[in-house]
Amino acid sequence: MANRWKWWRLALTWMIWRHINNIIFSNVTFSPNKMLDDAVFLLWSWLRHLEKDFDFHYNQWSTNIRDGFLRS
Repeated sequence: MANRWKWWRLALTWMIWRHINNIIFSNVTFSPNKMLDDAVFLLWSWLRHLEKDFDFHYNQWSTNIRDGFLRS
């Protein structure tokens, strides 16, 4: 479970970086909901490849993240 929190922090940091770059270089409007959704999707896709027993469907993961962090 501790590794999931580390991956979450990395995914969120990466998405903040990408969204800031989009605002600066592509004149995109800031959307905190989009940034969070992108970070959740990125984390889900990483965990699918990093953890052998990670069996969450994306819809299940994105609507119940708390349970996803508690179940390892």
